[in-house]
Amino acid sequence: MEEITLKKLTEDDAQQLQTISIETYVDTFGEFNTAENMATYLEEAYEIDKLRRELTTIGSEFYLLMVSDIPAAYLKINIDEQQSEEMPAIFLEIERIYVRKQFKRMGLGNRLMELAIAKAKEKKKEKIWLGVWEHNKTALAFYDKWGFTHFSEHIFYMGDDAQTDYIFVKELLGEDEK
Repeated sequence: MEEITLKKLTEDDAQQLQTISIETYVDTFGEFNTAENMATYLEEAYEIDKLRRELTTIGSEFYLLMVSDIPAAYLKINIDEQQSEEMPAIFLEIERIYVRKQFKRMGLGNRLMELAIAKAKEKKKEKIWLGVWEHNKTALAFYDKWGFTHFSEHIFYMGDDAQTDYIFVKELLGEDEK
């Protein structure tokens, strides 16, 4: 059995975070978008100085799962004014659960979801929310399995392409998590 370890990321991990983010994003969404739109998005979203700022921002946290010392998956959560949409203080946002292709089907997404729920409870949050692309069937099934429900929608721009993200919410109070 391969050893799985968890690490909270710091500013010093920005380069590693950038590499994993770009690789995972391209693997997941590359075939559905033009090369130009992907390049524009990746340059903006995962620019190294932007990632360094995110890693040092109070209210945002990144956690990396390593499999046999190889970076495999990560979680980004936000609270309060760091959430990517204006939401009440009772919410924690899961902004990203990214699992590298070669590490899928190992339960890493479940581990990161368990961590997000634990962090939400630790921070006294009552609900978790996230956005997911309407055509990401794998992610939609994953969040459904975890008890998230459709709450609303918003438009996400991939370069010049307006795409619909579903907003999903999970209630934490008085509920068994699985």
